[in-house]
Amino acid sequence: MRNKKVWDLEEFVRVVKPIVGKEEFENIRKYIDSLGWGGWRINYHIENYKKEMRKIRKIKIVNTKEDVKKFILQMKKCAEEVICIIQIQQSILDILSQIINLVFLKPPLKEKEVSFNKILCKKIEKRWQDKELFKKSRELKNSQEFKYISAFSNVVKHHKLIKEHLRIDPYKSGLRFEGFEYKGEKYPKRFFEEIIESYIPSINDLIDEIGLLMNKKKSYYSK
Repeated sequence: MRNKKVWDLEEFVRVVKPIVGKEEFENIRKYIDSLGWGGWRINYHIENYKKEMRKIRKIKIVNTKEDVKKFILQMKKCAEEVICIIQIQQSILDILSQIINLVFLKPPLKEKEVSFNKILCKKIEKRWQDKELFKKSRELKNSQEFKYISAFSNVVKHHKLIKEHLRIDPYKSGLRFEGFEYKGEKYPKRFFEEIIESYIPSINDLIDEIGLLMNKKKSYYSK
């Protein structure tokens, strides 16, 4: 279940606008708008995923070539929706890192150099103007959900193999992505439902906590 306290993006805009320069604010506004759009797109693809899953559940008997083809097609459609959700979530994390960079790092990094991992590395830590925000952002970065989403996005982006399978056993059933390896680290099998109902909400809860924290830390904003 999502945290009831969500990040008020418009409040953040109102707080930042009178403090930062015009050019800097225009960049921040652009990123804020992208965050809102990203959230809408995630919800859109979740609804599409649910629609495709309902179609799968209607395929009751899979014993002919036609049934098998129909089932595999629907399974791939579901996988495509989940992949879209993961990639959009990664984009949201990238956008958040850009906002933090512009507002809380002195001096900020160049836009093309910014990533969540980069702004939280030891070398950059001294540039942060708020240690509480740094701690909460690192909590997000170190979460298993963040690591999985980030690794998955990079594996897909570089056209490496991500396999989707139907898993049915006495304990758990459903569609899932098989495990994979990225940069020497192994990531386990994950059911689609687990990604949508647990991983994505957990990440967004932490993003909300970071956003709420930023709305309160007015005195730390760059001038």
